[in-house]
Amino acid sequence: MKRSLLIIFVVVLVFIVLMSGCTQAIKTNTPTGIAPTSPPSSVMDGKTLLETRCTVCHTLDRVSAKKTDFAGWEKTVKRMISNGAELTSEEQTILIQYLADTYK
Repeated sequence: MKRSLLIIFVVVLVFIVLMSGCTQAIKTNTPTGIAPTSPPSSVMDGKTLLETRCTVCHTLDRVSAKKTDFAGWEKTVKRMISNGAELTSEEQTILIQYLADTYK
């Protein structure tokens, strides 16, 4: 009898621990169900966007080899988005400005 009560207690305890972890995971997910890649309260800066989004397909050497102005970087970023790069409009603006300031 004592053993079965102990087993029930352990099962309930494990269940509670697992459920508290699930609740935390639900709170940190975005509305689409995908975990955010950055803290939800901050927007990534241009350098971080470049390092995390652009290097999915390109090396940083490829990016740094290109020298152009704001309009040129805007055209390039829009082309990359049409090829599948994922950036919000706010991230696009931040990235283009960073590229234009850094790689002129």
